[in-house]
Amino acid sequence: MIIGIDASRANKLNKTGTEWYSWHLIETLKTIANPDDKFLLYTNSALTGGLEKLPDNFEKKKLLWPPKYLWTQLRLWWELWCHPPEVLLVPAHTIPFLPLPKKIKVVVNVHDVGFKRFPQLYKKIQVWYHDLTMHRLKQRANLIITISEFSKQEIIDLYQVQPNKIKVVYLGFDGTQFSPAVNDDSDLLKKYHINKPYLLYVGRLEKKKNSGNLLMAFALAKEVKPELKLVLVGNAGNQFEEIKKIINNYHLEQEVIITISEFSKQEII
Repeated sequence: MIIGIDASRANKLNKTGTEWYSWHLIETLKTIANPDDKFLLYTNSALTGGLEKLPDNFEKKKLLWPPKYLWTQLRLWWELWCHPPEVLLVPAHTIPFLPLPKKIKVVVNVHDVGFKRFPQLYKKIQVWYHDLTMHRLKQRANLIITISEFSKQEIIDLYQVQPNKIKVVYLGFDGTQFSPAVNDDSDLLKKYHINKPYLLYVGRLEKKKNSGNLLMAFALAKEVKPELKLVLVGNAGNQFEEIKKIINNYHLEQEVIITISEFSKQEII
């Protein structure tokens, strides 16, 4: 079987949730996939970050020809049309809008549809584009993979996708890097002016990530444990100014430490 994978997200230098999901998915497939199957990694640049280390049954397909923009919609689509795999796996929920060969079985990951349930938390262009994409997936995807029973039900309720077309595959974790053992690095804490005890949040800082409720819960926790600090690690996202207003309204300016993209991955671990 020939399986094509959109590796463009996994190959990004600065990764967040969807990009890391894609990267780990590809790296795991390298170790568990049937060696008789052939995997094609579609990318818009040279593979890096370990992706370039390919088993014998993996092949990179670097699609660099023009146009520069709309890579998924034009360059990837043209490759799929000219050289269709048997299965197309897209770890992020964007597939070409133009028609794909009928022989291709399309498998796509949809992590959530929060943009549809809470459009006020997203930019209008994001809501429009993601909504258009979901209607395309409903029409063309053979299988939608999502991360929870809740997300599956949201896709069913909001887009009327047939339940047998959605498969729940729960998120995993890397047990070699993450464990209950705590390894406090005093030099690292000093570097970022962090005093114990503290709570750590890692993720984009915006209202749709529930950062606002986290801050209000932290304010309540401070009433019981006044010495507690909150460390927020992540990029400033949509409506970040609202997050800063909550900090000010609860007088947490000296209690919340915001380190936007300063930590390396190894420092966070």
